[in-house]
Amino acid sequence: MKKLGLILLIFITATGFAQGDYKAEITKRLSEYGGFIKTKNIDTLFSYMYPKFFDVFPKQALADGMKKTFADTNLTMMFGDVVVTSVSDVYEEDKIKYAVVNYTNTIELTLSKSVGTQVVLESMKNTYENAYGAANVKADFDTRTFNIKATNAMFAINNPAYGNRWWLLEKKDELRPNVGAMIPAKAWEVK
Repeated sequence: MKKLGLILLIFITATGFAQGDYKAEITKRLSEYGGFIKTKNIDTLFSYMYPKFFDVFPKQALADGMKKTFADTNLTMMFGDVVVTSVSDVYEEDKIKYAVVNYTNTIELTLSKSVGTQVVLESMKNTYENAYGAANVKADFDTRTFNIKATNAMFAINNPAYGNRWWLLEKKDELRPNVGAMIPAKAWEVK
């Protein structure tokens, strides 16, 4: 009986360490990903994203759109650190593992003086408040700057077909019609 208790204790401890390992690995991957967002390193950023995503959204078209946005002199975008707030337990289906990573980050948007009237700025503020919550949006119309604290979620996906690593994919309801086939319904329920 003592041996059974010892075996169970070792198993439970090992399981806890294994869970901690995947959570640490996912946290590290998302932190690195956030670093590439901060530095606007799109090519490396894309190397962390779930490869199946690019079957639906062509990589080059997305890269071109992001580069054009970042190069726009009428809009300056600065990104803060990604802070992981939680990593879910793993859900597995068809040998593919899914976890949900909840995180926060900050975004600072500044419009040049040549863009937008007061009405446009107020409309943008309302749009950001609806998306992120009024308490998470600070607008300074004099400097034409918006500071946003975003709370988001991502899927971390470990699919053996793409190697033994965790890939990232935004968990947004508006993406669900396009990525629904690559993410099982039960994985969408994971918090």
